[in-house]
Amino acid sequence: MTNENASAASGFQAQRKDWLMRVAVLTLLISVVNYGFAYIAYILSPSDNGITFYWPIIFYSYFFWPSFVLVPLSLVVIAFLLIRRARAGSIVISLCSSLCAFLMFSFSLVDGYQHIQSLKFNEQIYHLGRRVDIDGFSNYALCQCDQWGFACGCHYFYWIGWATINGQPQLLADSVLQSVDVQFEGKLIYKFSALPQCFNNFEIGHCLE
Repeated sequence: MTNENASAASGFQAQRKDWLMRVAVLTLLISVVNYGFAYIAYILSPSDNGITFYWPIIFYSYFFWPSFVLVPLSLVVIAFLLIRRARAGSIVISLCSSLCAFLMFSFSLVDGYQHIQSLKFNEQIYHLGRRVDIDGFSNYALCQCDQWGFACGCHYFYWIGWATINGQPQLLADSVLQSVDVQFEGKLIYKFSALPQCFNNFEIGHCLE
């Protein structure tokens, strides 16, 4: 191999390693940012009859990648780097991003909160969500918020056991009775108004009040 060919080959190898390092760093940045918002959403998840700042939960729910996407993505990047014999630094960076993704996944397993739906009614914002514990049981919460939907008072109203269910509850506005209703599979389970009411209309769950 001539000196020119050797120089060109070494230059190509350097460019490839730089590109692999960029991939590793980008994966790490995505994972760290997502982990940060997942952690904020986790620690700010609604407490019963308490005030919750709901915007990080909304922000994370709509704009960031969930853990079930980041976990396989980080593993694919690590496998790709190993196959391409990338620098050890690239692999270490990707391992860190994988760790962040797995930590995000742990939030969803251990008492994680999931946002389901939002509704605006009578100049107020309502958020519906559920807290899933490690046993797979779900406690559903309705949050009544200010007109921007940020500062909310939340209340857990319904428990559903671990079972196969179709879909999620829905928030509906009842302009006649001036209430916000929660329906599950077409059945009314909660009516929020001046006098809130809960209904045991679902076979695998019951009211918490």
